[in-house]
Amino acid sequence: MTRSGRLDAKIEVGPLCEEGRRFIAENILRDWRNLIDESVGSCDNMVAADFENHCIELAIKEKNKELYD
Repeated sequence: MTRSGRLDAKIEVGPLCEEGRRFIAENILRDWRNLIDESVGSCDNMVAADFENHCIELAIKEKNKELYD
């Protein structure tokens, strides 16, 4: 991360490990257990923020299906 003015340190964030993906998915997708394994297995090159957003989008889609179907 950088901010204007001064650069203290530059940190490169790599992909999230499977354990980290599972932790995030289990917290966000706890009402849709069937989506957890699929998400963890298919998103192995994502950083934490991207994976979290992915899980949130899945949860929103599933909730909308429940409400409107």
